[in-house]
Amino acid sequence: MEPSTDHEVTIFTQHLLKNTEDNVSDSLKNWLDPVSPTTRVLRLCALLNKLTGLFERHVQLVDEAWTYLEQHQLWKYHPHAHTLEDLKTYLSFDETVGKDLRRHSRYQRRRAALCRTIEKNWGKKLEEILRNIQQTPVGEQSAMISRHSLELLAILSARMTYHMACEDLCMAIRERQGEFAARKTQTLLPSDIDRVRAKQLQDPQLQLLGENTAMRPLIDVQTSTTGDAESDSDSTAESQGNVSLVSATFIHDAIGATQPAKGSAADDSLCACPPALKSDRILSSSKLQQIFNTWEENDKAEQLCHIHKRHLCGSLGLRTNVSGSQLDERLNLFRKTYAQDLERMQAARPELFRLSTLPEHFQNKLVLYRYRVGTSSAFEFDATSIFNRFLGADAWSTWQRDGSIVVPEVLSHLEPLQDRIDREFALYQHHSADISGRARMGWARNMVYSLIQQVVRQDPVWYAVTAAGRPDRNWRLITHPYISKDAWADERTGFLHLDLAPARFVDTGVGGSLLTSSVALDEEDCQNCTILVKGFHRHFADWVERLRARGDSASKEQGSFNCQQVYRSEDRRQWGEPVPVPCPRYGLRISRPELIHGSTKVAGHRRRSLFAWHRGIEEDLQTLDLPDALDWNDLAHICHGALQIPSREPQGQIPSPAPPAPNAFSGAVRMTGAAPLSEALVGIRRWDDPMVLHERNILLGPDDEAAHAYVQDSRRRLLRRYEFCWQQLQLIEQAAYGVHSYFGAERSASVESAAHPQDQSSSPVPNQSFAANGNSKPRRRSNRIAEKARM
Repeated sequence: MEPSTDHEVTIFTQHLLKNTEDNVSDSLKNWLDPVSPTTRVLRLCALLNKLTGLFERHVQLVDEAWTYLEQHQLWKYHPHAHTLEDLKTYLSFDETVGKDLRRHSRYQRRRAALCRTIEKNWGKKLEEILRNIQQTPVGEQSAMISRHSLELLAILSARMTYHMACEDLCMAIRERQGEFAARKTQTLLPSDIDRVRAKQLQDPQLQLLGENTAMRPLIDVQTSTTGDAESDSDSTAESQGNVSLVSATFIHDAIGATQPAKGSAADDSLCACPPALKSDRILSSSKLQQIFNTWEENDKAEQLCHIHKRHLCGSLGLRTNVSGSQLDERLNLFRKTYAQDLERMQAARPELFRLSTLPEHFQNKLVLYRYRVGTSSAFEFDATSIFNRFLGADAWSTWQRDGSIVVPEVLSHLEPLQDRIDREFALYQHHSADISGRARMGWARNMVYSLIQQVVRQDPVWYAVTAAGRPDRNWRLITHPYISKDAWADERTGFLHLDLAPARFVDTGVGGSLLTSSVALDEEDCQNCTILVKGFHRHFADWVERLRARGDSASKEQGSFNCQQVYRSEDRRQWGEPVPVPCPRYGLRISRPELIHGSTKVAGHRRRSLFAWHRGIEEDLQTLDLPDALDWNDLAHICHGALQIPSREPQGQIPSPAPPAPNAFSGAVRMTGAAPLSEALVGIRRWDDPMVLHERNILLGPDDEAAHAYVQDSRRRLLRRYEFCWQQLQLIEQAAYGVHSYFGAERSASVESAAHPQDQSSSPVPNQSFAANGNSKPRRRSNRIAEKARM
């Protein structure tokens, strides 16, 4: 700097102080406009440096003057004030002198904190440090540096060793003094420290040193201050109340106004934060991962500077318009409490995040509701205990060994309904159309939504053991409506198949949790029952490999797989023949899908069975476990809701023959209102319904007594709903079909029987003999039956 520049600045500032009535803006223009642009910028730089020092010396002078006044009690000699309070009123103390005194007090505390930090980091007294840096002659007092220089020196002391910094700072002073138009003073200036810091950032070795010493304390002081009500920028840190400045790596919270503006080029050179934080304002996910991976366990968020804490929180989507301590708390929550799992933290503490960064369902909830819903851990249950609780003490071991189990009397509570069950089967037989050219194979293909079927689909025990037996332990299940078994005596019923695609299952696991199960409504025997290969699930992969080796097709992608020809004699010798597994009346049979199974060839007597086909629901509550089959909306609304026959079978294949659409039976009644969990099994409620989850917790929980009590209560409610719907069924079927109604004909026959009791042996009720006698085929309907019913 030109020697005359300092002199010109001194004259200008003295002029402003002397002529207080002059306009500052006009005075500045009159001082700068006549000179060249180079001289202007040099004068402005000198002015700004001088004013910064003058301001600090100004408040120091105010403090010293007031202290002198108090020590000598000079207010007693003021012509207009006789007490100290009178003098304060005269001077408007709180708005003038008092404000400067408070500023000076803060400056002094901050200077003391910075001095202690420098002395601690470098192990020498500040006077000795400055004497060596400024090369003060022996016997002279070293010039004191400004607070701004102290701040930068404190940062440097955390990043460099004393000897290295001392050498570099001496060199920086000499370089400045040798430059054209620069200040020639030997006093350490902020620009000298910035020069050393810039050199450190350019030198890889010095930068590595800075990274290795990044966690050394910058401010080593414990102080509590009470914030002032004033709004000046110097009170930013202390206006929060008690401020702890221990182990901070950035002095923003302590020095407030002198901190460079956010986003300025000086930010990166003024803090000791890791270099990865300084690359971008919004950090990418990879850089965030890098930062948190290198963050040691004992490191705290408090060790970062305020600006980079805000950048880090903003990159995570956290709200940043909060105090520094709140930013620290949020970063520590993310690191430790939620183990850097951003989605889990968003779910648990959405109020900490900007609304635009939250998933859509959180955004919608926070618009209307004040409090967030508490989150719970993933639900787990003991499959072994559930199986043994409802199926017997050794049920689980049998299940593991055979892959199938038959348990008697699991649904014996249905026995009081037997008469009505018989009449429902007769009802559907009455309305069944003949399918020319196709054998029945023992199936009642129009009986899909009978009341008894709806009862067993909503049964809690059947649900519980299915959830426990599934390999994936999925407890979110919905039943897939299916036809009923109603084999007549001497009717051909034999088949042998799998309810999955073998190769697809071995390669992908698809279909492995769709258990096969049924409840028997008649006593079965070894000539009239299901057959299966016990334990075949343990050999299934080997068999599929053999199929591929010998060229047998195993690549079917969906639906059932016919095993009549491919399960050959050599396979039977090695892994076993399909054996009969008769199920008692109201007993439950449940099998793994890998078991080859089928039926005995010819029904020895009437055999009726019902199926539930529990399918797993994914966490989105829409997708089901088989990609080719119907989804939750199809089953809940089209099938269970509108009572339409499903367009696909549980395994995904299209039924043969395919039912027309719409195909609802007009005499069917939808049974609802039993229990929340039961309604979830037929799509009336979703699996995120709190009442459903409450009942799930009881049924699949550890308390056997509570679970059995729930089962009894749930089944009582199901039976009550059955009684109510049975009455509605009779009215609806008669209204829908008029003269062709089954119940209308039944009622007419009852009236006729009452009028002619001697002729009861020739009852005209359609299929009445079939309903009462299970060992003969039902009589064909005819117009004569309908005509006799109308009489």
